Amino acid sequence: MDNENLTCHMYDMEFSENDSTWVENGVGKTSKAEFLNAFSVHCYLPFPRVRRDVSSLDDIGTLTEAVKITLSNDGILESEPVFLLTYDSLCLNCSDSGICYRKDGACLINGKCYGVNETSPFDDCLQCQPDDSTSLWSRSVGAKRRRGRTKLMVVESTRN
Repeated sequence: MDNENLTCHMYDMEFSENDSTWVENGVGKTSKAEFLNAFSVHCYLPFPRVRRDVSSLDDIGTLTEAVKITLSNDGILESEPVFLLTYDSLCLNCSDSGICYRKDGACLINGKCYGVNETSPFDDCLQCQPDDSTSLWSRSVGAKRRRGRTKLMVVESTRN
């Protein structure tokens, strides 16, 4: 059944805080699917936004995202959906049903997750110390600014 019309349909999902469920946000993407065998199809998924690498404040990421995936061999009728949940396991624990809970022992600062004693990407003197705060940087114990070690970020804005 190597069908040249085989496609994957991906629908972004958003978490509804009101009823603790994932709901489709109306944004759909379609990609060509590759038939592997009677039990497997390869779908080319978009690059996930869940990531821990932060290079600037403009780096937009998320702790969790979900995609509903369906298959079609005619572009009209779609299969039963498969739910794909991607999340940062340092800060979150998610169940098979898609419910996620914050873990103890990590910091969530400016929408990014950091492990215990992990330093700020912009200032080596600041660390994640969840016993002090899970949402703000803490001053490192015995921290001293070392020449060339503190990262400097220049933010420019333009007004129209």
